[in-house]
Amino acid sequence: MTDKDAQVRDMLDDLLIYVPIFYQKVRTSKDFKNKQTSAAYYQIMGLLMHRGSLPISVIGEYLYISRPNMTAHIDKLVSDGMVERKGDKKDRRITLISITPEGEEFMKRARIKVEENMLNNLSGLREDEMEELTRAVKTIKKLLFKIQGVKND
Repeated sequence: MTDKDAQVRDMLDDLLIYVPIFYQKVRTSKDFKNKQTSAAYYQIMGLLMHRGSLPISVIGEYLYISRPNMTAHIDKLVSDGMVERKGDKKDRRITLISITPEGEEFMKRARIKVEENMLNNLSGLREDEMEELTRAVKTIKKLLFKIQGVKND
């Protein structure tokens, strides 16, 4: 095994163990219990807020969610009034998913709660530790974009 192979194995272990813990610490709040069904609920709406209307298959590709699971998530979001299905004006075979104004408001409120929760969870860090964490997250973001071939200036 090469040094690079060992690095990849160690990194994989760290990512699989600690990224979900970080995500849970950031997201966890009793204020989300009323509409929270899964992380995908928020991820789908967040993606739609940033990318605009998208076909179900594209959303699934971005989030690595299978088509059958995507359909179930979208059905739940539609029934909650968070997203809507619309026909594509260019290709009537395609159904686009769009976030509703209610969904946008829900996401804005959720973001405020997540920020409050994150500030609370990170309050025990010293200023230099917070700066280190911020740099580390920015580095991870930059390298992930590089892996995907996306320019991120």
